[in-house]
Amino acid sequence: MSNISSEILKKQIEELNSISNGFLKYCSLERYEHKYDAELVMQLGNTKLYCFGGNGAPIVIIPSMINKAYILDLKGNSFIKTLTDKHTVYLVDWCEPSIQEQQFYTYHYIEYRIKPFIEAVNSKHPISPTILGYCMGGILALLYASSYQQNIQKVITVAMPYNFDCSTFIKTDTIVLEKFMLQEHIVDPETLKAIFYINNFAAVHKKYADFASEISEQTALIENWVHDGVAVSKNVFFEFIDLLINKNSMFLDKQFTSCSITYNLAALTKTVIAIVGKYDTVVPLDSALAVQTLSDNVSVVTYDTGHVGQILKYASCIKDLI
Repeated sequence: MSNISSEILKKQIEELNSISNGFLKYCSLERYEHKYDAELVMQLGNTKLYCFGGNGAPIVIIPSMINKAYILDLKGNSFIKTLTDKHTVYLVDWCEPSIQEQQFYTYHYIEYRIKPFIEAVNSKHPISPTILGYCMGGILALLYASSYQQNIQKVITVAMPYNFDCSTFIKTDTIVLEKFMLQEHIVDPETLKAIFYINNFAAVHKKYADFASEISEQTALIENWVHDGVAVSKNVFFEFIDLLINKNSMFLDKQFTSCSITYNLAALTKTVIAIVGKYDTVVPLDSALAVQTLSDNVSVVTYDTGHVGQILKYASCIKDLI
């Protein structure tokens, strides 16, 4: 029995050393500050709309609000630059919320950020844009499209959760959670990161253990992005927890209500193409595939990859679907 205990302890020490060595190896790498090679078309508050140029019909990309947008323009592997072969590409960049934006609910971001940005793009092109939402941005794209579908061609979602009745999404007592958040109007990046880590400690430990043996330049850039977070309005954060995770209203009711305005997803008649990663550990496969229940206008394309891999490995394939 003592020999078994000794072997278990030895194995645990080896794993801890691998995690520690991998983390130290990552920390020793040079950091890279991202700058967009793009035209700033419009700015409202701290939220910006960039144009990356390109050839063809316009597409507006709406990223997640809890990570910086440059994952879509990663050095040496830019999803955006791949799309510019066929499209004129615009990117919404949320940035840190301004004093005013710290008070925003989801409604305000749709009506006073996404809506005027789409109108600005429409004014520059003879045809309306396709909107593409990545992760949480996919939810925002669907909500906007449900009320303003006359302003767009179609909706593409990438790595978007839809059914939140999955073990990955833990139902939360928002009153208790709010007591632990000291910032008055925002949820800071470190708190957001901790929430994701708590949900999947094992994956985080394995990641750093793997870094001990090898860490490529692209992997390092992605990890930099993971740690380079952005704050989000506390109002938006708690709306998403309450309406999506706790009540699962988008899936069960095909609705999302913010500031007494209801976005009725059942009214959306435009084509929706959902890109899904078979091995996505952030958005479980059954959660992402559930978007097919929204309407007959939804089609799903599944790739053998994870959350970020959908935009970094399959940009060319997605480009041909738009």
